[in-house]
Amino acid sequence: MFDVISLKKLNPLDSREFRVKEMDEEHPIPAVVAKVGNNGVMYYVGKNDYEITSNKIVIIADGAVASGLVYYHEKEFTILHNAYAIELKQKEFAKKENYLFLATVIQKSIFEAFTYEFKPTWNKVKQEFISLPVLPSCNENKFEIAFEYMESYIKELEAERLEELEAERLEELEAYLLATGLKDYKLIEQEKVILQDFAKLQNEDSKRGGAFSSLEDYLLYGGSLLDSKKQNFITHALSCLTQRALKSLDTSKWQEFRIGYLFEIATPKKKFDANKIKFGGLYPYVARGETNNGIRGYITQDTSFLNPANTISFGQDTATMFYQDKPYFTGDKIKIFYLKLAKLNRYRANFLIASMRKSFSIFSWGNTSFSVKNLQEVKVLLPVLPLDSTKVDSHNDTHHIDFAFMESFIKEIEKEHFLSLIEYYHKEMSAYNEVIETNGGGIKL
Repeated sequence: MFDVISLKKLNPLDSREFRVKEMDEEHPIPAVVAKVGNNGVMYYVGKNDYEITSNKIVIIADGAVASGLVYYHEKEFTILHNAYAIELKQKEFAKKENYLFLATVIQKSIFEAFTYEFKPTWNKVKQEFISLPVLPSCNENKFEIAFEYMESYIKELEAERLEELEAERLEELEAYLLATGLKDYKLIEQEKVILQDFAKLQNEDSKRGGAFSSLEDYLLYGGSLLDSKKQNFITHALSCLTQRALKSLDTSKWQEFRIGYLFEIATPKKKFDANKIKFGGLYPYVARGETNNGIRGYITQDTSFLNPANTISFGQDTATMFYQDKPYFTGDKIKIFYLKLAKLNRYRANFLIASMRKSFSIFSWGNTSFSVKNLQEVKVLLPVLPLDSTKVDSHNDTHHIDFAFMESFIKEIEKEHFLSLIEYYHKEMSAYNEVIETNGGGIKL
């Protein structure tokens, strides 16, 4: 049924020199080892470090407790050691649902049969038999594997599990809406039009970092909506939603403002090298990554080097920017934006970030970082209100920035955001590695 896939090491260096335990922009590829849980992934490597594949079943071949575990990887991954990948010979049936079914059946067959001493290498495993559903045939000596049945069976499991998850998550959403004063919010038609395609936002922004690429995992595999990882995701999501919604607004009466007029741009108190620090601490470590609010992990260092909360972190060579609501440490090539004209909160920050992203979208980012001088001259289009005739604005003698509009606009998007999560919930399914009991013919791997 299967062919084995060998993934070669491409980087001549020792793997320990270029693998990391948390995904970042330089190490985006999950790497499988002999690990229990997390789909066998313990490290992340660069795209040029190992040969990469996707949509394969992985069998752990060597591990004290992991030998015989079987995982399915839909997206790009590689293998460091102690495992191998297999794929169906019948490529037309190499679908996610079928592979999930098969991975469960294979593990059920081999996990108890092999041990650390008697390792499940492919030469041994390919001689094993698994039980699969088959289609009846007029020829008693022949049969066809019921791949369509496998696919439909997994989809039914997905639907059942989603119903259970929905009941659990609705309670959490209800509590969150009550806590944040967003309950009983009624959308106006214009807002519905602006945000109705929430689930399709993997366009411009996903190309820059995939803010919504992990939304499915966020919805289906996460715990409480209130943990920091999800709050970071929500902050980034709101900014992306705002950027999208801005396109529908009439900005003909808005005014341009220099970033240098809006913000004081400062260098972090200290830059911490990610390769020389230990993760698992108390404070966010903000790097130039484009997901998880730029937070690569959490570290504990001298608190005198913390950057203040209610600021925006800016990656100089990536144009990644995020609102940080808590004190944080930073890595290299990060600048700190302090709002000069008013107190920065998450509503104002999300609006300003979306507007700045729009301004930076016209630039081509190369190997050189944006200098502070260049950053200060970038112009941002913002909503304004007429000034009182007795007052004078140092930037513009007839208008001033309408922060009240910004806050109102973001709050409306936030209210719809949570309702959209529920809607997305019904549309997107993620298969689960359930124990499947089925009868069928004995088929050799």
